[in-house]
Amino acid sequence: FTVLKSDVEQTALLKRTQQPPQMKVFELTVNVTQSIVKPGNTKPAPIVTPARGASVSILKGSQVVDQGTTDARGRYAAKLPAGTYAIKVTAPGGYAGNAAAVLQQTDATVNVELEQRTKPTPRDVSGRR
Repeated sequence: FTVLKSDVEQTALLKRTQQPPQMKVFELTVNVTQSIVKPGNTKPAPIVTPARGASVSILKGSQVVDQGTTDARGRYAAKLPAGTYAIKVTAPGGYAGNAAAVLQQTDATVNVELEQRTKPTPRDVSGRR
C-alpha cells in the first residue's frame, strides 16, 4: 500500500532536498610589478621586478571582499562572484597602485604597476632618530 503524505510534509521534504542555486565564481588574478632605480646609476633606467609581499585589497564598492599578499612572482588570486571590483595594492618603500576589474563570463587577469608615491624615510644606522 502507498502512504500519502500531507501537503505540509511534502513541501518540507521538498525544501530539504532542493539545493540552493550555486553562485558562479571566477578567478581574478592580480600581477603586481614595481620599477626600481638602482642607487648610483648614472642613467636611471628602472628595473621592473615582481612585487613580492605586496598587500592586495579587493573592494566591491567601499567594502573589502578579499585581501592578502602577493607571492614570489608578484601574483595574488581570488575567487569572486561576477561584479565590478576595485583593486588597491601597497608595498614597502611607499609604493602603491590601483586598478579595476569586471568579472562577467570568465576569469580575469589585471596587471598593476606600483609607483613610488612617498619617499621612504631614511633610517639612522646608529639607532638614533
